[in-house]
Amino acid sequence: MITLLWLAGVVFPVAVALADVVSARRELFVGTPRALARVAAMIGFSLVFGLLLFTASRLGWVEFRGSGGFVGSARVALRFFAAWLLQVCISFDFGLLVAFILAHAGTDAERHNRVLLWGMLLSILFRCGSIAFCSGVLARASWAFYPFGVLLLFAAARLLVARHDTVRPRRSLLLRLVLSRFPLARLPDVPGAFLVHEGGRRRATPDLVALVLILSVGLLLGLASVPASTVFTSEQLLVFSAGAFGLLAPRSLFYVTVSYLPRLRYLKLTQGLVLAYLGSVTLLEPLLDLPSEATLVIVAGFLVVGGIACVTSSDPDTRRLISPIADDIEELGEVSLKQMQRALVFLVGLALIAVGIAMVPLPVPGTPVMLFGLAILATEFRWARRLKARVSTTLGRLWRGIRGGSS
Repeated sequence: MITLLWLAGVVFPVAVALADVVSARRELFVGTPRALARVAAMIGFSLVFGLLLFTASRLGWVEFRGSGGFVGSARVALRFFAAWLLQVCISFDFGLLVAFILAHAGTDAERHNRVLLWGMLLSILFRCGSIAFCSGVLARASWAFYPFGVLLLFAAARLLVARHDTVRPRRSLLLRLVLSRFPLARLPDVPGAFLVHEGGRRRATPDLVALVLILSVGLLLGLASVPASTVFTSEQLLVFSAGAFGLLAPRSLFYVTVSYLPRLRYLKLTQGLVLAYLGSVTLLEPLLDLPSEATLVIVAGFLVVGGIACVTSSDPDTRRLISPIADDIEELGEVSLKQMQRALVFLVGLALIAVGIAMVPLPVPGTPVMLFGLAILATEFRWARRLKARVSTTLGRLWRGIRGGSS
């Protein structure tokens, strides 16, 4: 029975999500009625799976353990629906931010469709990989909840200060790493190409910039989704199935989000507060020890108030989608977010360099790890960029000397 639950709760929804994205190859645009029907169908499948969990647990076909022993069937279904609801919110966040990115790119619908296809396809794979990775880490190391809690706060800050009319691509760490290898093309880009040849080297087009930004958003939200779900349950099947069903029909969900974008002016604020609350709960869990039911009620309260605010808003002007918090608070948030990002880059870069140094005596190449850590540091710090340039020059000379000696 447990194998059937894994197939129905993980394999099936992921396959449906991939099929929805791949459908972009034969349909350029998904109308709102069809997109709503697909999203509603996936919500219905999620409800059916929750009832299947309830029935299987009630009849004793499967057993779920909690901190206090076996978990009852009603509580199993409740925890699944709580984690699933959170994953759906994260999927809405992803669709909203992708809409901002594509609006900033300003290209035609056909090119948007191609970027959307590859961006969502890779983001689904990233999210599935993130769920597997984070679940394994959290199951083996309880201290990992603290950095993941900080990651949730970071994602909340990114969401709160995001502006639909002023997307800042250069702030993306992943994009800076890509552009360090493939500089941005100066000439008009070739339609349908992510890379073009210019001046004897390959350069990135605006389509590649939009794609990398979508992937960075998908990676951040994917990593944040698992610790947020573990606030409600640590059972592997529930976490994986909630994440899989939370994908819904991602491409159709994007078109639903775009269609109702003028009415979603408070959605971003609501979702940011939810992630900030879950991040705080994750960090303070040893002190608070809140039951998952209480967390569910609080999160549901945020979502209900935000939903009512979106529905009853009398001014559905898209220009008001700029962060609904005050300008001075938003500016403070951006400054704090920038400093948090610099600190995170500094710690990750130094950690990779330290790991690379520790690997030197071992029969494992540690130099690539050190170089990767230096490349990450170079995205934020000028001294690291100068050191990276010197190292690149030295390695280039050594490589040319080796090739000259061998010839």
